Amino acid sequence: MPAKSKKQRRFMALALLVKEGRIKPSEVSEEVRRVAESMSEEDLREFAETKEKNLPEKKTENTKVSKYVI
Repeated sequence: MPAKSKKQRRFMALALLVKEGRIKPSEVSEEVRRVAESMSEEDLREFAETKEKNLPEKKTENTKVSKYVI
């Protein structure tokens, strides 16, 4: 599933870096650690690789919330 906003894409990219061991879990928030633990690397990569060009900075209230967003 592609990211719905730039903020979501960046958040998932951060979680992916934690999952890959490129960032220490102690350097990120508890929320990022939980997402990194609960999602597969493949799912995180799908969110993180979404192109930002036409994405809004953050989603509007009318947008459905993804099951992965906490």
